[in-house]
Amino acid sequence: MAIIRDNSQYYNFPPELEPYRNLIWCPLDYPDPPEVDEEVFFQWIHDCIEKDAGTRAGSVAGAVGPIKFDDPALKRTASYSGKGVYPWNLMHVMRSDIGWRHFGSLRERMPELADYIKHLPIEEFMTISFLNQKPGVDVGLHTDPDIWFGFRFYLINKSGAKIFFQKAKEPSDRRLLNIKEELIVGGDGQEPVIANRIITQPWESVCQDEVIYAKYPRDRFAFHLTATHATHGVESVPEDASHDRVTGFIICRFKVKEYAEILRRSVEKYSDYAVWW
Repeated sequence: MAIIRDNSQYYNFPPELEPYRNLIWCPLDYPDPPEVDEEVFFQWIHDCIEKDAGTRAGSVAGAVGPIKFDDPALKRTASYSGKGVYPWNLMHVMRSDIGWRHFGSLRERMPELADYIKHLPIEEFMTISFLNQKPGVDVGLHTDPDIWFGFRFYLINKSGAKIFFQKAKEPSDRRLLNIKEELIVGGDGQEPVIANRIITQPWESVCQDEVIYAKYPRDRFAFHLTATHATHGVESVPEDASHDRVTGFIICRFKVKEYAEILRRSVEKYSDYAVWW
């Protein structure tokens, strides 16, 4: 039986974070990620992707289960671009189902970056990934499998491509999705056949029409991103820009009091940048 995965359903919303429940996006008043030697970084990414080919690590954690990078089903992921291409060269440093697979090699090759990640205000890591946006490709509307919201950072960001949002018509405490499960009962024998199937709806059915583009305080910074109150996408990077955009992608449980304090400072410092529902 197919089950749509939503990490938010397993936890109670912390009261300390209640003032920020409706916060869709905001740059964080938090140190920027360290600069990396791009030659070293992209060689490391290449080595890790080669090692992961054909394994569970070489997959997208889809809403209904892992999807390998060479699987035609990848086109059904929410972030699949309007150009018919999955938009990310994606590598998982760690994921709950594969362990801390590449953190050791990250620490060996880029210790400052490993230290930055290790000291984030996070109680439990579930996913640490790097998303390198493919050249000339946009990122379709989607949400991520965060527990209400997640921590992201632009490690490399050289293009003017912006993240954008469409607010939910009716936000909740669950991940905003354009898919739902439908129970099917059939069979022609004495025992009925019961199964679930996934129904995909247009994002317009759950989102408002207005498209809101983020404003960036600088090229490289950390930011807060909702999974419940809006869907988001990313504009295309240039056709010749294979190394222009790399996002650090963190799915986690936060250290609640510490993150609440970061958000308090952030919405004050970046009040002109914050996007609220």
